[in-house]
Amino acid sequence: MAKTQTLSFPIRLPDAMQAEALHLLDASRLAINEIIIDLWPQLDQFAGDRSGPAWKHIDPYVLKRSGHGSRQERCEMEQAGRILRAQASRKQVFQSILPLLSEGLIRPAEEKRPARKDYRAIKEQVRALRADLEDPDSFMAMTNLVEQACNRYLQTDRFPTTYEDLQPVPVLSVGQLTFAGDDGMKLGQTYRAHIEAAQSCDLATHTCPRCGQAAKTHLSPASSDRKKTLDWAPWLCCSNPDCLWNGARDYAASLNIARLGLAFLITYHQTRRYVSYRMTSSEVKPVSYSGTGATLLLPSQRVTPRPFEGKHLYYAGWSYSIALRTSQPQATLALLSTSQLRKYVLKRA
Repeated sequence: MAKTQTLSFPIRLPDAMQAEALHLLDASRLAINEIIIDLWPQLDQFAGDRSGPAWKHIDPYVLKRSGHGSRQERCEMEQAGRILRAQASRKQVFQSILPLLSEGLIRPAEEKRPARKDYRAIKEQVRALRADLEDPDSFMAMTNLVEQACNRYLQTDRFPTTYEDLQPVPVLSVGQLTFAGDDGMKLGQTYRAHIEAAQSCDLATHTCPRCGQAAKTHLSPASSDRKKTLDWAPWLCCSNPDCLWNGARDYAASLNIARLGLAFLITYHQTRRYVSYRMTSSEVKPVSYSGTGATLLLPSQRVTPRPFEGKHLYYAGWSYSIALRTSQPQATLALLSTSQLRKYVLKRA
């Protein structure tokens, strides 16, 4: 199975930030298009080594800066650089298909039917060329360029002789920004958030997500390891005698960070002000998942329909899990592990 990597992630900004974001994209679109137009005559410069970020590749060639701040400028150059790199690759492919361009790829007009591309001839020519080049990955790119050249012939009665004659300057009609590498904390940013990182991390990862009191971290939940406290150990244990919650430190941190973010968003929607909270703030309140009806349902992995007999206790279908921890009592977990109740719970979800 082919592996894919997600290159972009859609996000939904708060309504109050939409206008600012759209204004940012409009300003960036003009800057990106200006870079592409200025560097289009030097397209061959971007067909070589691509080991580094695109913005660093085109940085020496940029004639004019947008003045939008260091971070935003790098994002603008990254977007322009990716476009120029892609176009440089297409130009190299165009040079290979240039000998194929002839009137044999065009079907002449017939009665009321106008002249059109001969798709069968195009595929045959491209397959033969691909076999000669021993480059199976370029079939789609070559086919696309041949069809684009045929379209130009149908419009102008001649085939393009250069890539620039075939391809107009690919300017953006809608603003688009990408993530680009940062060069340090001292450079100007489009948006800057001031975070006391060390203190925030310490509060999030060393606070009990149930009672909100300070907690210690240990190497593991084993009683022998709980005798020694380590600053950044993976297991968090609450020392509050009325709580005694324990679990993975990263999991506890994720709960605490989620509560901090939720308190931030609620305050913003109510007051339109940005307020940063601490774990000790009254606005950040621990909530029982099962108490609010938000208990996580674990769907079967279809390994086995029922638990094996023995000393192990787990949800049906999760027999290959090393350990499945839950805040539910053991009797409840045993009841939930039965297939009939599990089917009932899933149907009612």
